[in-house]
Amino acid sequence: LKTASLFNIELSELTNDYNKQLNSDLMDIFSDNIFEEHELKNNDIKDFSINSPIVGDAIRTLYDKYTQNKKDLVLLADQMISVKQEISDTVGSDKSSADFISDMLQSNNNYFNEIEDAASKEIKSINYNIGNRLVSMIEHLKKKFSISVDFIEQGTKDNFVKKFISEKKILLISNTLNRESKEFLIAHQIGLLGANDIIEYKLQSEGVNDKNTLALGKTVLANYFASCILMPYDLFCDTAIKYRYDIDILSNRFDTSFEQVCHRLTTLQKPNKKGIPFHFMRVDIAGNVSKRFSLSGLKIPRYSVACPRWNVYTAFLSPGKIKVQLSKMLDGKTFICI
Repeated sequence: LKTASLFNIELSELTNDYNKQLNSDLMDIFSDNIFEEHELKNNDIKDFSINSPIVGDAIRTLYDKYTQNKKDLVLLADQMISVKQEISDTVGSDKSSADFISDMLQSNNNYFNEIEDAASKEIKSINYNIGNRLVSMIEHLKKKFSISVDFIEQGTKDNFVKKFISEKKILLISNTLNRESKEFLIAHQIGLLGANDIIEYKLQSEGVNDKNTLALGKTVLANYFASCILMPYDLFCDTAIKYRYDIDILSNRFDTSFEQVCHRLTTLQKPNKKGIPFHFMRVDIAGNVSKRFSLSGLKIPRYSVACPRWNVYTAFLSPGKIKVQLSKMLDGKTFICI
């Protein structure tokens, strides 16, 4: 206490086990109208998340079930009115698959060393001398896994961008996609095949047993593997630092898209070689957050919608244009958001 007072710092900054994501979720939970008569202060919640993180996590689980029950009651009421549908399979689930996977990414700081190592070994077995990277990966998929790649024109008509037909050992990819997306999808398929055991073991160790959550987890971690193939960690991190995290330069250097670079920048958490801690969020125009990750300290809402003044919402009005915003929080912390 004397040290914190002397240097004018928050006591929580001296503790290693302070879970900022838990604190953010609890702030979100206790802002619900059902707690309005208790007059909880921000510091009360922060102290609670520091001193009783296990109880705080239990409260978060309880609130997840509470919100799910509210949804189930609304669904049940609709079913009683229409009397046409069976009760949904989602009744009784603790939380959505997306929330579970988001929590897994957050708890691992969006860095998976085993997948990084597997991707590094895979890169060494890809022959990049036979042509450009797209041709090299197609040849690698054929040589190692006996899978052919076919770019088809009717992808848009049939409403798919990627389809793997296992019995025929063929990977169909829509020819309407750009080269960066085609390469990423092929690298994704290499990850599903070459790193399947590692991915499944990681998901099992995180307690994933639900079928839908397992499928989503495999997709997310295979995407992580694909980014490792296209943007190897050490080279990407060194280049990012050299060019001061200029996303356009990184896109050109690694022949990847803007979005792919943004995703990769959030994974630079290798011990002894870390990058800038970023936050990342995907949201629709109605404010529903479908993907969230924060190492920067920015509190991204889990149960409520995001602030409507955020520049992400005006971005919908001008697609293709980069919008930059300085966001100052109530506690005085300032973040840059693009």
